[in-house]
This record gives sequence, C-alpha cells and structure tokens, in this order.
Amino acid sequence: MNETTVTPISDNIPYPTPLKRVKSTPPFPVGCLPPVLREMVELISETVQVMPEMPASVALSVLSLCLQGKAKIS
Repeated sequence: MNETTVTPISDNIPYPTPLKRVKSTPPFPVGCLPPVLREMVELISETVQVMPEMPASVALSVLSLCLQGKAKIS
C-alpha cells in the first residue's frame, strides 16, 4: 500500500513508519526433536501443508504442559 492511496484519519495522526525488511529467520531445528515427535511434526506439516514450526511449537507446548510439576529445579 503506498501513501497516495491512504487517507489520514486526522491531521494529527502521522502516517505509520514502514517496517524494515529483515532477513528470513533460520529454519526450526526439527532434527533436534526426539524421533517420535520429529516424525509426528513432519507428518502433520506435510498433511496440513504448513511450515514445521507450527506443529512443532504446539507439540512442545503440549509436552511442557504434560511435564509441569514433574521436575523440581533448585
């Protein structure tokens, strides 16, 4: 969207500053997951056609929920 097509809401509100383009993030290290979890993440990623980061983050969240309170760190 360029500034010529955007009309300001008010004269007091400036146009937003565009974000700088950044380099792409490194790929999620799926290879660091345990074999069963890695296979599940890869299968879901292929089946649903999403990047592996999405099912991997959900899987890690579920694991953290399952393991909460099981370890004590002092």
